[in-house]
Amino acid sequence: GEQNNFYSPGLPRGGMGQLEQVLEKNLGIDINYYALVNYNALKESVDSVGGIDVVINSKDPRGLYDPNIDWSTRKPLVKLTNGPHHLTGQQALNLARARGDSYNSYGFPASDFDRTANQRMMLVALKNKATSSSVLANPAKLADLSDVVGKNVQTDLKAAQVKRLYTIVKKIDSNNIKSLSLNNANGVDLLKSYTAPGGQSTLIPAAGIDDYSAIQSFILQQSSSNPIVQEGARVVVLNGTDTDGLGTLQKNNLSKQKIRVIKVGDAGTTLQKVKCLPLEVYLVRIMDIITPLPTPTWDFMTLIS
Repeated sequence: GEQNNFYSPGLPRGGMGQLEQVLEKNLGIDINYYALVNYNALKESVDSVGGIDVVINSKDPRGLYDPNIDWSTRKPLVKLTNGPHHLTGQQALNLARARGDSYNSYGFPASDFDRTANQRMMLVALKNKATSSSVLANPAKLADLSDVVGKNVQTDLKAAQVKRLYTIVKKIDSNNIKSLSLNNANGVDLLKSYTAPGGQSTLIPAAGIDDYSAIQSFILQQSSSNPIVQEGARVVVLNGTDTDGLGTLQKNNLSKQKIRVIKVGDAGTTLQKVKCLPLEVYLVRIMDIITPLPTPTWDFMTLIS
C-alpha cells in the first residue's frame, strides 16, 4: 500500500480515522479496526510459510500474461497457464501487481478489477497455508510469519486481539469466505469510469457522483443473514392506531435490523381486506386488516393496529 496525504496526524486515529468515516458513510458499513499493509508483507508472508497454492481460472484459454518486466528476474511480470500453481513470494507479488495494461497482455479483461480479484484469491490461499498443519506444527515458520506481520503491518488491533483473530480465522472454512466485486454485482456494473478535473482516471457510482444507494443495497444484501434484507425488500410502515409516533418507532426498529423502510404513514380510517395482485405484498406483521392501496411500490408492509 501507499501512505499519501490521507495518512495525516491530527485526525481521529490519524488519516485512517478519516478514511474509515468516508467508507462507512459511502458503503453503509461499520468499520471497527484497520490494518495498513504494504506489498512487501505479501511477498515475505508467502515465503515464510513455504509458498502458496492457487488455481488460475482465466476466461482466456491461454491463462494470464502481463509482459511488464519484473526487473528482479528480467522476465515478464506474469505468465501462468490455467490450472493449479505453487507460487513463491516474488511470484505472488508479481501477480498482485499485474493488471494486463501492456500490449499483448491477455487474461485481464477487467484490468484493475482482475488484479484485485487475484489479490483476494491469494489472501485466501495465504490464510489456508498459514493455518495448515505444516505451518502450525513448525515454530520457525510461525515465528517468521509473526516477524513479517510486525514489520509490515500498521493496525489499531491490540496483540491479544490479533491472537484472538488468528484463532477465529483458523476455524473459518475458506468456502464460507465471500468476496464481492462492484464492477459485476450480480451482472450489474455499480461503477463507471470518470475523468477528474485534474485528468485523473477514477471510478464513481454508476448512479452518479455521491449516489451510493445501489452500492449500499448490494453490500447489505450480500452480507446480511436476514432473508428480508437479502431480498432487498422495500418496506412501508402504516400506523392504524390512535397513538402518534408508533409508525416512526417501528421504522426505527426495522432500520436497526438494516431493513429498508421507504415510507411511514397512517393506515387511514376506512380499512378492508384486499389482495394485491400486481406485486405480492408480504406482511411483516399481520394485524387483521390491511388498507386498499394502488399498485404497490414496495415489497413488504407492516401495519400497526
